[in-house]
Amino acid sequence: MPTVPSTISTVLHQAASEADRFLPEGPRSILLEGRPALAWVNIQTAVDSTRGDIHVRFWDGEDRTYPQPRRPGFRFPTDQADTLFVGMKKEIGVLHLTTNSFTPWQRSTMQVRGRSSTTARSYPAAAPSSSAPRT
Repeated sequence: MPTVPSTISTVLHQAASEADRFLPEGPRSILLEGRPALAWVNIQTAVDSTRGDIHVRFWDGEDRTYPQPRRPGFRFPTDQADTLFVGMKKEIGVLHLTTNSFTPWQRSTMQVRGRSSTTARSYPAAAPSSSAPRT
């Protein structure tokens, strides 16, 4: 019988609150404030929630949570400092982590019923929370 390969793994991070454990997805490596970190989305924080969070965990153990006013579905690093490409409730755009504000990407000029319209919106969210490394 052939040998089945196996891998030993350990838990890297376990969220303390039930809300932070509800629906986390897509951990990816990012650079924030010049520091390497792991970031992921928490699509929603409870069964009936209409909002979610972006989480960042630095390798020194510091955790940050960026509450979002709507549900983030994915996030990817960008070549812009402290900025993520995020899908947020039927929109895509950039999340500026220093201010925790989301700016949707849109066509610079849209045709709306035969007239030209330029739209730009920014959605500020709550201030990020931070926790010190656990010992």
